[in-house]
Amino acid sequence: GTLRIALGRPQGGRRRAMQQAILKVGVVGVATYTAVNVTTFGSVYALLATRTVDPIPPLRRAATAVATVGVDLTSRIDDLEVAWTQGTALRYGSTFVVALACTKLLFPAKLAVAAALLPATTRLYARYGRR
Repeated sequence: GTLRIALGRPQGGRRRAMQQAILKVGVVGVATYTAVNVTTFGSVYALLATRTVDPIPPLRRAATAVATVGVDLTSRIDDLEVAWTQGTALRYGSTFVVALACTKLLFPAKLAVAAALLPATTRLYARYGRR
């Protein structure tokens, strides 16, 4: 549907893909996805910073999936797990990196939410945004 062009591999590289995606969904679509992405990252970061959620199981599942294409992240996940259980690693910068990784893993969900919100945000922009 609407975001098909952004998911494919168009000719001309990453910049061309971004231009085609903006033309397809418009500035409102890009702004909607950006808002969903920032909200998701902020929520994940807050959960990690307050140690409300354990990031190791989803990261381990992602590492297993990535291993099917020949990239082995097991040792890095093991190091992160040791640091997480000792409570020494996730401080400032490393919390940011883990939150970023978790946010990247949520790409399909973020895309679905942005696509679901797009009609409403388009109507709001048409009603209030053009003055």
